[in-house]
Amino acid sequence: MIDTLIKRGTDISLEPAGFDPSKYDAVVIASPIWIGTLSSPVQQFLRSHASGLKKYVVLTTSGLRARCDAISKKAEKISRVKPLSCFNVTVPEIRKEVKLRDLVQEIANKIKELS
Repeated sequence: MIDTLIKRGTDISLEPAGFDPSKYDAVVIASPIWIGTLSSPVQQFLRSHASGLKKYVVLTTSGLRARCDAISKKAEKISRVKPLSCFNVTVPEIRKEVKLRDLVQEIANKIKELS
């Protein structure tokens, strides 16, 4: 979290090594919200893979509702690619299985619609 606070960034390693987002039609990038923004590891992922991201959706989790417009702008600024869409799910929503299932379906539908 300190990386996010001072906007330092962080090093990340992906499993499996050599992940290439350009091999996918669309990618879902999930991040917790740290201090009102994308986590620093996810920000680093966006920086590192900006050239390979064609289409992507941002999914965030947070204790309180996050502003997807601000999150989308941040992701676009980092990656230089506008996300197809942004979804935010709160902790109370995650605990409701039906709500979570509906969200997963909504994300899948959005990717199909926009791809």
